[in-house]
Amino acid sequence: MTDSVDFVRQGAYVSLALLLQVSTNQSEPKLVELRKSIEEVLSKIHGDQMTKMGAIFAIGLLDIGGRNMAVSLTTRSGIPKL
Repeated sequence: MTDSVDFVRQGAYVSLALLLQVSTNQSEPKLVELRKSIEEVLSKIHGDQMTKMGAIFAIGLLDIGGRNMAVSLTTRSGIPKL
């Protein structure tokens, strides 16, 4: 999230959101830090657009389905979805 390349920061936000979407603030303290970091990125007026887009995707993934859903990259039998 602190890399100098904007698309790397975008990917970092999206990947962290995918990993932490099933966590709570009590079970994973880094979730609070991630949300604060996302708020800082989104509050900057003259920030990188790709980083902002990654932060927007991250918020969407963290709050997916009113926090009642999770992204699954496998089928129910455990086979990876391509």
